[in-house]
Amino acid sequence: MNRRDRHHQRFVEYLKFFQGQLVTTWPVLTEVTHHVPVDKAVEIMALVRDGALQVIDLGNAGARVHDLMKKYADRPMDLADASLVWAAEHTGVEQVMTIDSDFAVFRLANGHRLQVLP
Repeated sequence: MNRRDRHHQRFVEYLKFFQGQLVTTWPVLTEVTHHVPVDKAVEIMALVRDGALQVIDLGNAGARVHDLMKKYADRPMDLADASLVWAAEHTGVEQVMTIDSDFAVFRLANGHRLQVLP
């Protein structure tokens, strides 16, 4: 969302050819929209409204999210990070678009690492 960000062009290029469904969680949306200008937050929420970005409800993920945050407290793993790990376990989608290097350390319940994209 920020053209001046050093990672911006890499993500733009990746998304040009992306064929899948973009999926996230409410904690991630909360964190992202907190860190961008209001006009960009509105653009992000338009993606949700239009179905281009699917939001997974965490439902009863509280215990697993707690366990993940406790396990990776030394990183630290925040709620948004834990919600993405839970979402990967819940959906079977083991790829994540992020610049957060901690995702190279985090493990799913099955022992797999998330594939960090792009």
